[in-house]
Amino acid sequence: MKRGSGVCDRVYTPRELALRLVRHFNPRGVVLDPCRGEGAFDGPLVTDWCEIEEGRDFFSWGGHADWIIGNPPWSLFSDFNRHALERGDNVVWLYHLAGHLTKRRIKDATDRGFSLRQLVLVDTPPEPWPQSGFQVAAAHWSREKGPLIWEDWR
Repeated sequence: MKRGSGVCDRVYTPRELALRLVRHFNPRGVVLDPCRGEGAFDGPLVTDWCEIEEGRDFFSWGGHADWIIGNPPWSLFSDFNRHALERGDNVVWLYHLAGHLTKRRIKDATDRGFSLRQLVLVDTPPEPWPQSGFQVAAAHWSREKGPLIWEDWR
């Protein structure tokens, strides 16, 4: 699937989980949901959004965000991640745990001055989410340095 086509990976975050993550990380300033989908992350703390199917392509978004938070299309995760690391100071992705911790993803982040600040393990949402056996986690990457916090919401 071509990058930015908006056709692949239509697996939406349950609203309750999205709102719990937003409350937990408590983003401030300009907060962007880069792949809005059905709008699960919408709320008073999310101040801007992109959604290719609504004519707002994240890869064309050239602004700056204090926080970028969302559930990107998994087949495009690397592209979303690199663009987010260029456009934000804090990035929180809902993705499978192993995918957050690949050598490439860690290098992409550290080369741009980010460190992993928090991992929150969550139950895999029900189908249509892929029931792959991989642990799902929200990972917070930040330009601010500090200790890694590990939480388990399962």
